[in-house]
Amino acid sequence: MKKSSFLPIYILVIAVFITFTAASILSVGMSESDNNRKVNILLAARIYDIIGNDLYKAITVSKTMSNNSFLIDTLQRENTYPRDEFDSVITNYLNNVKNSMNYATAFLISDKTKRYYTYEGLHLIINPEKNQRDFWYSNFLKKRKKYDLNVHIAKQNHDAWTIFVNTLMTDEKEIPIGVCGVGVDMSTILNELKRFGRNYDVKIYLTNKDGVIMVDLTEENIGKKEIKIPEEFPESHSDYVYEPGRFGHFKIIKYIEDLDWYLVVKSSDNGYFRGAFLSTALMHALLCIVMLVIIFKAMQYASENTKKLHTASFVDGPTGLFNKRAFEDFKEHMKQVKIPIYFTVMTADLNGLKRINDTLGHEAGDELIASGGRALQSVIEDYGAVYRTGGDEFIGVFNIPPDELQSIKDKIAEKTAAHKGKYVNAISISLGFATRSENPELSLDELIKLSDERMYADKEAYYERTGSRR
Repeated sequence: MKKSSFLPIYILVIAVFITFTAASILSVGMSESDNNRKVNILLAARIYDIIGNDLYKAITVSKTMSNNSFLIDTLQRENTYPRDEFDSVITNYLNNVKNSMNYATAFLISDKTKRYYTYEGLHLIINPEKNQRDFWYSNFLKKRKKYDLNVHIAKQNHDAWTIFVNTLMTDEKEIPIGVCGVGVDMSTILNELKRFGRNYDVKIYLTNKDGVIMVDLTEENIGKKEIKIPEEFPESHSDYVYEPGRFGHFKIIKYIEDLDWYLVVKSSDNGYFRGAFLSTALMHALLCIVMLVIIFKAMQYASENTKKLHTASFVDGPTGLFNKRAFEDFKEHMKQVKIPIYFTVMTADLNGLKRINDTLGHEAGDELIASGGRALQSVIEDYGAVYRTGGDEFIGVFNIPPDELQSIKDKIAEKTAAHKGKYVNAISISLGFATRSENPELSLDELIKLSDERMYADKEAYYERTGSRR
């Protein structure tokens, strides 16, 4: 009797334990499903930001090329140039864009002559009527879109898969006169996708609206229609479409409006919460910790990527640097954010440009400007950016501790002193610097003004040393 009197208690304890365990497992499953949705969307957002940064910049540069007055004027006056001279002008421009922006290729097609140029020179003659591979050109013109993207293997990129940004060029009457743009080596994007796929056990694709794969880690899948895109997408293109599946599977789709493509992130089997009967509580705690860490890291990364996605987009043709309009856009952006403590402004002005123009000619002066800009950019590019804001005037903005500023000055001096050009064998630049750490109370405009003053003081010292004021 005594033994049997404990039986109801045992049964009650077991029942309570089983009930608690079942509730715990159910809670874990529900919590996992909800948390997985949030984390997976944050993961998709991270991938979206990285891909967007690479391709948005390429689109911006291509748009800038299509609106470049020098390029438009040259293309419109193609028949007035000797053929060799025209080819040389276009090739040099494309080569400058390609090398200065580090793209796989840069290209231009004249609609008048159907001549297809790359940074290496004349590539081929477009003939959509006879050559199927040229159909893309006539199809693009028929769409009357400002730009679009396509993917194919490019000979000018060592037969590698390349994403081409095709941008329409028009005259003042909006009549097409050509197509130009840049090519992005797909390996850069594929490396990022491979890293995410390996770290998070997901498959990542970029597709067009028909579900045809445009970018994939498996080259054989490119061009295949394997992804189903919902016919009715959310009215807000900023939304993510989350499609949960069985056994932890999910699919996230995000429309990338500027690319007119879709980002698709698919999971492998995440699995439901499983564990031994006695380890349920421990697994629940571990799962909560892991989820919190992932959410924290993902939100931290997403927060960092909500900062400025790109700098101003217009490029100065002769130097390949960002131009004055780009700098004005940068200033507007900086007014909205806190200036970093190590933020530094550098004002630079070439010495002797007028004298070189007068004595050696404007080609020598152009060489001096381009070489001076490249010298500055080669030193500053790892820390920030350099803008050409006038004829021989440049502004650099970068972040560097004050004790490292002298090394920047020394490197610029080394670069300019070592220059050997066709016309000019040395470059002299007057420089002025102003740092946020030195002047924490100054605004950006005030830092620029202070940097200007110091640059002019440096120029006066140059005049006194050389006895020349030109």
